[in-house]
Amino acid sequence: MKPAVKRFLSKHGINSLEAIMELQDEEIASLCEETCFAAKDVMRPLKLRNKKQQLLNSHLAMEHVLTRLIEQQLEHDRVINLDRWSFMQKLDLAFALGLLENELYILAKEINRLRNKMAHEFGFQLDVSHLHKLREKAPEHLLKQPEGNRFSDILGVTIFWLEGARQQDLLQQMMAIRAKENVKTALARFQAVNSKRLQHDSEE
Repeated sequence: MKPAVKRFLSKHGINSLEAIMELQDEEIASLCEETCFAAKDVMRPLKLRNKKQQLLNSHLAMEHVLTRLIEQQLEHDRVINLDRWSFMQKLDLAFALGLLENELYILAKEINRLRNKMAHEFGFQLDVSHLHKLREKAPEHLLKQPEGNRFSDILGVTIFWLEGARQQDLLQQMMAIRAKENVKTALARFQAVNSKRLQHDSEE
C-alpha cells in the first residue's frame, strides 16, 4: 500500500487490511470522494472581480492537487521533495503516468502558461483574448454549459477535474487492494481444500 494512501486511511481510523476488507464498496467510494482541499478555499477566490487573483489562486489549487495525485503513486514518497518541482514538471509526470486525460492536460498547460506570463512579464494584463485562448483549449462539452464561458468557471472546472482524477486514482488503488486480498483469501481456501483432498487420497 502506498504511504500516501496509508496516511489517508489512517486519518479515517482505518489502520489494517482487515478494516479495509470490512468496508462496503459504497463506503470506499464515499471516502474517496473527499476533496484534498476545502471547497470554500477554492470557490471564494473565484468570486473575486480581480482575474489575476483568480488565476493565481486557481494555479495554486491545481498544483496542490497535482502534488497529492503524484504522492499517491510513490512507494517511497519521502525520497522526492515535490515542493522543489515546478508546476509543469508535476503536470507532465501525471500525464506521462496516464493519470490525466489529454484534454485536461492541454487545458491545465494553458492555464500555467497564462500564470507564467502574468508572473514574469511586466505590465501583463489579462483580457478577453486570454479567455478566448482558454476556450480554444477547453473541451467542447464544457463550453456548451451556460456557466462554462466565464474565465472563473473554466478555472474552477479545471481544478475540480484534476481533483476528480485524483479521487478516481485513489478509488482504483483501494479497489486493487481489496481485489488482491480477495485473491489471497481464495488461494488460501483452495490450498486448504486441496491439502485435505490430498490427505484423504493418501489415507485411502
